[in-house]
Amino acid sequence: MSNPLGQKNSLSFSHMGFYVRDLGRMARFYKEVMCFFETDRGDLGPVQLVFLSRDPCEHHQIVLATGRPTDLSFSVINQITSEESEGFKQIELIIGLLLRFARARPGRRARCA
Repeated sequence: MSNPLGQKNSLSFSHMGFYVRDLGRMARFYKEVMCFFETDRGDLGPVQLVFLSRDPCEHHQIVLATGRPTDLSFSVINQITSEESEGFKQIELIIGLLLRFARARPGRRARCA
């Protein structure tokens, strides 16, 4: 496919930030289901932040921040897509981990492969 703007394809995403309602629960999901590791955490005024990465060379790829309104009736995120080097194998792994996470009893952790 040609580039209609005639620009170099030099754009790459570094990280994304999400406002969340339950910081602990969302951090647990990304760590236990999506196999991110916590690199840092802190406060920015009244906002609490958790920094997560799957790449040891990146301080963070995802930032979770408190402050998502409780009365928001839908997710403001429509879609997030990433490419994995092993394609469908990774998708199957993620689906399996999601199912384990959903069935895990409180205090019991899903295992990242």
